[in-house]
Parts: sequence; C-alpha cells; structure tokens
Amino acid sequence: MDNKLSKKDNFTNFIAKTAKALSWTEDKIKEELRKTFGIYDPNNEAQYTRHLNLLKDEEFQNNAEEKERRRKMANEQYGPEKCPICGAPTKPDLDWYNKYSKVPGWTCKAIGIRHFLWWRANNIRRYRGEPLAFPELYPVEEQA
Repeated sequence: MDNKLSKKDNFTNFIAKTAKALSWTEDKIKEELRKTFGIYDPNNEAQYTRHLNLLKDEEFQNNAEEKERRRKMANEQYGPEKCPICGAPTKPDLDWYNKYSKVPGWTCKAIGIRHFLWWRANNIRRYRGEPLAFPELYPVEEQA
C-alpha cells in the first residue's frame, strides 16, 4: 500500500512541476498523458517530459503560424495611411488585429496606439449615432 501512495505522490509532483514549467494547467497535462500513455509509470517520466515538450513546441509553432497569417493580412490592408486624429503616418499593429475588432489594427507613428483607440471609440459612437468623443482632423472616409 505504501508503494501506491508513493506512486500517486510522484505523479502529483510530476504534474505540478511540469504544469509550472510548461505554463499549462495540471488538467491539460493529465489529459494529454492519458490520451497518449494511458497509465502513469514513474519510470517513464523522461518519456512523458519529452512528449509534453513536443506538444508545447507544436502549440508554439501553431501560434507562430497564426501570427504570421495575421501579419500578412494586416500588411495587405491595415487601415488608413494617415492617422485620422492627427494626420501622422500609421503602421500595422498586430496586437489590435483579431477576430473581435474586425478591422486591421494600426498605430499612429506620432502618438502610438492611443489614436487608434480614440478612432475606435469614435467609430462606436458613429455607429450609435452619437457625437464623436475625439476630434478627427483627417476622417478615414476622406482619405479613400
């Protein structure tokens, strides 16, 4: 019976240590191990670690591919050439280009992301039929 408790403690410690190292939840690690190996064997911890590291690398690669895809999309069309608020040139900002914003993100080269956020706030107010919160010197419609 002591041997079973020791095995369980080893498993718990291995899961906690690996979760911290990979920045994954313990449940995710348990599920991945269960899918691939079925049962836990303390003698196979090196094999488990290699397998989990490969999964983490694969996840990282998928994220890199998604970021590259977003970068290409942003470069194809990333918004206005001039900042609508101040008129300075703009550049793409991938951090603000996602499935929720539905518009390519950009950064004002003079001020930064603040003007993009002001412009987004103005678009929301425009959609609601409310007066603009921030003055726009170069409205996007006039730049087209």
